[in-house]
Amino acid sequence: MASQVKKENFSKPTSNYFIYCLIFFTIAKLAFCSREEMLGTCSPHDDLWQVLSAQRWYWGGGYGTNYLYHLPIYPLFLKMFSTTGIPLRIGMELLYCFSCSLLSIALYRIGIPSFISALLALAAIFNPSSFQLPNRFGPEILLASFLLLALSQSLEWLIVRRTFDAIKPAVFAAIFWALAWNTRKEAIVLLPIFIVLGCCIIILDKNEAKQIVCKRILMGAMLPLCACLVLTLTICSVNYARWGLFASSALSAPGYTLAFKALQSIRPNKSIAYIPVTVEARRAAYKESPSFALLQEQLEGPVGKGWAGCSKPWTDSKGLIGIDSLEISAGWFYWALYESAARAGYASTPAQGDVFFKKVGEEIRAALIQGRLPKRFVPITMIDPDFLCWLPKYKDSLKSVCNTFLAPSSPVRNKSDQPMLGSNIKKEFDDIANRRSRSFSNEGSCDIDGWILAPGRKIVFIAVADSSGKTVASLRPIQARNDVSPEARAFLFHIPLFTQEKWRESQIIVSTDYGENVTWQFQELIAGKVNHKISKGKDIYLACDRLDQPKVLVYWSWSFQNAWEQIYYQMVRNLQWIALIGLILAVFLRRNSSIVVGVFLLGTAVIVRILLFAMLDATSWNGNQPRYLFPVMPEFSMLIVLGAWLFFNEVAWFLNKYRQKNCNED
Repeated sequence: MASQVKKENFSKPTSNYFIYCLIFFTIAKLAFCSREEMLGTCSPHDDLWQVLSAQRWYWGGGYGTNYLYHLPIYPLFLKMFSTTGIPLRIGMELLYCFSCSLLSIALYRIGIPSFISALLALAAIFNPSSFQLPNRFGPEILLASFLLLALSQSLEWLIVRRTFDAIKPAVFAAIFWALAWNTRKEAIVLLPIFIVLGCCIIILDKNEAKQIVCKRILMGAMLPLCACLVLTLTICSVNYARWGLFASSALSAPGYTLAFKALQSIRPNKSIAYIPVTVEARRAAYKESPSFALLQEQLEGPVGKGWAGCSKPWTDSKGLIGIDSLEISAGWFYWALYESAARAGYASTPAQGDVFFKKVGEEIRAALIQGRLPKRFVPITMIDPDFLCWLPKYKDSLKSVCNTFLAPSSPVRNKSDQPMLGSNIKKEFDDIANRRSRSFSNEGSCDIDGWILAPGRKIVFIAVADSSGKTVASLRPIQARNDVSPEARAFLFHIPLFTQEKWRESQIIVSTDYGENVTWQFQELIAGKVNHKISKGKDIYLACDRLDQPKVLVYWSWSFQNAWEQIYYQMVRNLQWIALIGLILAVFLRRNSSIVVGVFLLGTAVIVRILLFAMLDATSWNGNQPRYLFPVMPEFSMLIVLGAWLFFNEVAWFLNKYRQKNCNED
């Protein structure tokens, strides 16, 4: 088989026609996304946080207790890009298309035919998830471009590593890897890529002097890693100079990490899946840690109840019915713990918070060592240490995460900001994203107002859910409708909807303090008619004074997106196993070592992220969200096309060998 191995095919010149294809794909993508715009959401720990942090240049102004929740790369990018006056949605699209094009060029230069390389670019640029997910203010959207750029420059360096031109792509690769490392907190997923890159260098240059190989490993694999660490240390240093905390974020500070791990180390009498710090463990910790006891009023009170409410839909979906109402899943307890300290006044500054949490961690750890608290081993912070509790669930989580690549990422199109977003907050989104004013019309929306009456009970909230059960708007009714009854409460919703079918399948949900949820389908409701239901033996009435049926305009670009989405996912489902076999054959037969390097790098980026978020899905929170996996969706699209081509290429090779054998026998 060794005689069949083809030598490296690096440094292939780029075809002009291939470049023209990439330019055409970019222009077409801009046209197909012309109606898309950045959308505002009332998410104080996600999109809204990023925008407000960008407005103050991350480190500007007086300190607020939520200022260091996340890393600074994305907010700084938002602020710097806003100074250009270019709409952010267009800028992100151009960056994404450029990044996909650059990686496809690098793959072309390692020996992939121009037609297949063009298909690789087409699959990545027109990945359906890239139509709507970039409408949100999420660092994972920027991470996708950084990862594409980093992979492309690492491949470019491999192409010219034996020449004096190697320094330029090596430096660019180091810069993009450093930015990718510090864009989101799960930087650890990039480490296996550096390891694979180093191994590829060793294999490709195994016949050269060891000194030369070591130098290339230092430049190709160690330089990016060092750049990542340098940028991380720079962020930590600026945080220390500005706020007195030497950490990249408040929630990755050593004191907070110590406290969180110490709480996880308390062994409960009975483990609860997805909840590594149970109510039982917290109550035991209050007794042994005077510092942690200072948080009891908040953690068992308003803060804890709020985050438990956020966590409940997730735990309910996992079958954890009947657990204590204050149990908080790991993904939400991560925020609840820090917010409790902030509300209690022990994290008024990052330095104060870190000192406080360090004291909490030391007190609990001392109690664990002395045997005053039951102890268990915690290998990884944030991951449930009871492996027997979550490992059986890992298979289902892995399947769920993998299926995210095979299904639409946004089944319901959001056309406008969340209805509860205030005008002052909308202005923040407008300013930072240079949003185009045409984006927020009433097309595809409807207004509903009326009243609800539940005699003898209090209305807790009224919500509108779409056809998938996702809440699109909710409110706590306060205003009385005395013209109906002193107990009647008014409601008014302005709801963005996409199609008439979605409108008919949507529903109004009314929750009362009697522990009931009463549902009306929109298609049941008629304006001006009182609708009556009996729940738990008691009457409940709902009437709509106004119920608009939306007049939806579906633009040609959205029609294309919907059609392409169906074609794309059908092709992926049909080709996934063929592509997998093709990639495996390419690795084991090694007919072209340079292409195998590309397969390894792309495959490692995708697989490691899948494995990590499957673990988080099995232990902490819903890790199968498309936005978490978006950074590797273009690489996944490329692997499907590349794998299918390699499969049919191998089939053609074997058929050709078979014909030659028959000819020789004749």
